[in-house]
Amino acid sequence: VVPVALVGTGQMMRKGAANARELEGGRRHAVVRVGAPVQPRTDGSDKERVADLRDRSFTAVKQLHEELMQTRP
Repeated sequence: VVPVALVGTGQMMRKGAANARELEGGRRHAVVRVGAPVQPRTDGSDKERVADLRDRSFTAVKQLHEELMQTRP
């Protein structure tokens, strides 16, 4: 699993806009950060491995998002 965090996508297009050119006030920016791959465990039951991968993937995305929010101008 490759964790990815996105910031600024909510401001890219106004609700109901057909494309980003319909924005008032000019360009908008989104920032994407791609993290290191999260490798699945090879030990334990399927249920344990799935839960672990889910939890570690969520934590990785959350951390990337928090880092982006701290460095955002």
